[in-house]
Amino acid sequence: MIVMIVMIALFSAGVAGGAQPGRYAVRSGDSLSLIARRCGVSVQDLTAANSLRNDLIHPGQGLIVPEPFGRTAAADIRWRRPFQGEGGEALRLFGTHRNGALETRRTGVDISRPSGSAVTAPADGVVRYRGHQNGYGVIMIIDHGADYATVLGPFDADLPGVAVGEIVLRDDALGRIGAPVEGNRPYLHIELRIHNKAVDPERLIR
Repeated sequence: MIVMIVMIALFSAGVAGGAQPGRYAVRSGDSLSLIARRCGVSVQDLTAANSLRNDLIHPGQGLIVPEPFGRTAAADIRWRRPFQGEGGEALRLFGTHRNGALETRRTGVDISRPSGSAVTAPADGVVRYRGHQNGYGVIMIIDHGADYATVLGPFDADLPGVAVGEIVLRDDALGRIGAPVEGNRPYLHIELRIHNKAVDPERLIR
């Protein structure tokens, strides 16, 4: 049931199609060519989508990015841990597990983390979903392009976080870890999906 809920969220978020535009906040040192390269689009795409008359932009300026990461190749994605500092204990592992006659399949890994600690973007991407899911709490789904997506949670629902449609860069703050949904130890649930299929997220917790 939990797996199906997340799959529905992924489809409703438009991760597979990637056709929805994203919003990018210009940063110090940015240029149109750098933003285009980061977001997997062309300078012409950015110019047309924002009705720009020249290539002058300024920090804090908001840009519409059409089909962000639509041209990103898997080899271009640079991954890192979605948290700061050393990793905690793996409370629940990815894969199929047996307990007597009972068999369960976990689509991600739960890493113990201090309650309220920061969650960061594991790679450049666009936030396609943020909301409550039964069995997960408040989760966030990030589309990284090349049919890669990550699912992270549970977030503290009472604190502000990144909004749907915002483009984030690797290491950007996404929010803070909320109360545990399973067990009594706070944790970060991490999923990696390729073509909407959950795979071992080991590359995200090295």
